[in-house]
Amino acid sequence: MRKMISISMLLLLVLGLHGRTRQDVIDSLRHVIESDVLDSVKFYPYTQVIWHYQRSDVPYAVGLTDDLKTLALKYERLDWLFNAYYYYGVIYKNTGELDKAGFYMDSSYYLARTIEDTIKITNASYQLGIISSLKHDYDSALDHLNRADRYFTSLEMPSSVAMTLGAKGSVYRKMKLHQKALSNYFDAIALYEKHADSTGIANMCNNIANIYSELDSIDLALQFYDRQEIINEQTNNTYGLSFVYENRGRLYHRLGQYDQAIASLKRSVDIRRNFGGKDLLAAALLQLGGSYLKTGNLKEASDLVQQSYEISQEYNLAFQLQQSHEMMAKVYAARGNFEDAYMHFIDFQTIKDSLLNEQISEQALRIDALTDQEMVRREQEIALLSTQNDLKDLQIRSRNRTMSVLAAGIFILGILSIIIYRSRQNIKQLNMELSEKQAIITKSLSEKDFLLKEIHHRVKNNLQIISSLLKLQSRSVVDQKAQEALDEGRNRVRSMALIHQNLYQDEGNVTGIQVKKYLSELIDELISAYAVDQKVQVTLAIEEMVLDVDEVVPIGLIINELVTNTLKYAFHKAEIGKIWISMKTLEDQMIKLEVIDNGRGYAINEGATGFGQRLVKSLAAQLDASYEIEHKEGVKITFIIPALKKVA
Repeated sequence: MRKMISISMLLLLVLGLHGRTRQDVIDSLRHVIESDVLDSVKFYPYTQVIWHYQRSDVPYAVGLTDDLKTLALKYERLDWLFNAYYYYGVIYKNTGELDKAGFYMDSSYYLARTIEDTIKITNASYQLGIISSLKHDYDSALDHLNRADRYFTSLEMPSSVAMTLGAKGSVYRKMKLHQKALSNYFDAIALYEKHADSTGIANMCNNIANIYSELDSIDLALQFYDRQEIINEQTNNTYGLSFVYENRGRLYHRLGQYDQAIASLKRSVDIRRNFGGKDLLAAALLQLGGSYLKTGNLKEASDLVQQSYEISQEYNLAFQLQQSHEMMAKVYAARGNFEDAYMHFIDFQTIKDSLLNEQISEQALRIDALTDQEMVRREQEIALLSTQNDLKDLQIRSRNRTMSVLAAGIFILGILSIIIYRSRQNIKQLNMELSEKQAIITKSLSEKDFLLKEIHHRVKNNLQIISSLLKLQSRSVVDQKAQEALDEGRNRVRSMALIHQNLYQDEGNVTGIQVKKYLSELIDELISAYAVDQKVQVTLAIEEMVLDVDEVVPIGLIINELVTNTLKYAFHKAEIGKIWISMKTLEDQMIKLEVIDNGRGYAINEGATGFGQRLVKSLAAQLDASYEIEHKEGVKITFIIPALKKVA
C-alpha cells in the first residue's frame, strides 16, 4: 500500500511540475526527499537536486550525495553508487579539490565499466578529461576526451560530441597548439549549427575569438566576439555577455583604444556585480582600473583597483590579489607617492613568488612520486618474471624427457597393456599441465609488457613535468636569450617524451618506435610552437620502419635541432618557407636522412660554439654517422647512418 502511495505521489508531482519555474521544481523535489516515501522513489529527486546545488550550495550538495551513497550501499545498487561518486567528482572539481575529484571520478568510471553502462562510461570519461586538464596533465586529458568522443559518436549524441570537441580544443589551447585548438572549435560549431544549439555556438565563438586575439588576428577576433554578442542577446544570456564585454575590452586595451576598452569593460562589471563568481568580478574591476590608468584618470583607476583588492582579500583570491597589488603600485607611482607604490610592489612580488613556489613544489612532488627505488624494484620484477619463464620452460622439457624414459622402460618390460593405459593417463595429465604452464607464461609475458608500458608512461610523465618546470622557470626569467634557451630545452625534452608516449600507446610493441608516426608528430609540434605568424610548408618522405628506442632518440633530437633552427632563422616573415625531410634505407642497409630548406642558409663549422650545433655533431657521432652540408638556394644537410637496429 505504501509503495502504491509513493509511486502515485511521484507521478502527481511530475505531472504538476509542467509550467512551473526551475526553482519551484527543485523545491518540490526537495519535499519528496524529506517525505516519508519509499527510498526507491527518492532516487530521481536526489539526482536533480544535487545537480542543481552542486555549484551554488556545495555543503548541501555534498550532504545529499552522502545520503545517496548510503542508500546505494544499503540496497547494493551499483548504478546508484555510480551517481554518488560521479556527483562527488563534479562537486570537488568545481571547488578546485582536484585530487578528490579525480579519485571519485575514477571510481565512478570503473563502476560504469562493471555495470557495462556505455553512457555512464562516456560521461565519466569526459569529466576525467576535464579534471586532468585542470591538473595540467594534458596527455591524460586528451586520452580521456578522445575516448568520450568515440563513445558519444557511436551513441549518436551530436551535442555531447560537440561539447567534447570544445573541451579538447581548450586542452590544445593550453598546450599552445593553436591550430589544433581552432580545428576542434570549428568542428564543434558545425555540429552546434546543425542542431541549432545557440548556447554552444556562442561558447565556441568566444573560444575562437580568444585564440585569434592571442595570435594578434584582431579583425577575426572582433568578428567572433560580435557573433557571440548577437547570439547571447537573442537568447538573453546575460552571463555570456559579461565574457564578451570583458574579452573585447581586454583586446581594445591591448590595442591602445582605451575609451572603447572602458566602455566595454564597464558593461562587463555591471553584469558581474549581479551575476557570476567574485573572482570574475575582481578580474573585470582590475582590468577596467588598468584602462582608466592609461587615460590618466587616477581617481577612477584607484577606486576600481581598491574594490578588486577588497574582494580578493575577502574571498582569498591569491592571483587577483597579486594583480591588485601590482596595479596599486602603478597607480601610486603615477600619483608620485613612491613610498606606497614600493610597498604594494613588495606585496605583489611576495605573492608572485609564493604562487610560483607552490607550483614548483607541486611539480617536484609529482616527480618524487617515482623514486629511484621504485624504478629498481620494477626492473627487478621484470627480471624475475623473465627468470620464472625460463625456469618453467626447463621444467616442461624435463617432464617431457622423464615421460619418454618411463615409457621406454615399461615398453622394455613388455607390459603393453599397462603402457597403453598409463601413457594415456600421463599424456592427459601432461597436456593439462602444459596448458596451465602456457597460461602462466602468457600471463607473465603480459605482465612484463604491462610493466614496460608503465615504465615508459612514467618516464613520459616525468619528462612532461620537467617540460612544465622549464616553462614555469621561463616565466620568471627576464633575459630574452635565457627564455629562448629554456624554450629550446623544453622542445628537446618534449621530443624525447614523444618517444616514450609512442611506446606505451603502441599495443603491439614496447621496445620499438614507428619512425614515420613519431617524426610526423614531432614536426607538428615544432610548427605549432615556432611557425605561428609565418607560412611554412613541410614535406615528409619517411620510410615505414620501426627502430630501437636507443636509435630513435638521437635522430629525433637531430631533427628537432635542425627544424627549430630553420623555423627561427631561415625564413623572412613575408616569404613562404619550405622544408623537406626524408629518411630511407639504402641498398647496403645504411639509412640516409636529409633535411632541406629554401631559407637564407647557414653552416655548421668545425669551430662553431653554438650549443645546438655542437649537439648535432655529438648526436651524429653517437650514431657513427657522417654528414655534409650543401648551400643551393637554401640549405641541404645529409646524414648517412650505419645500419641501425630495426625492431620486427
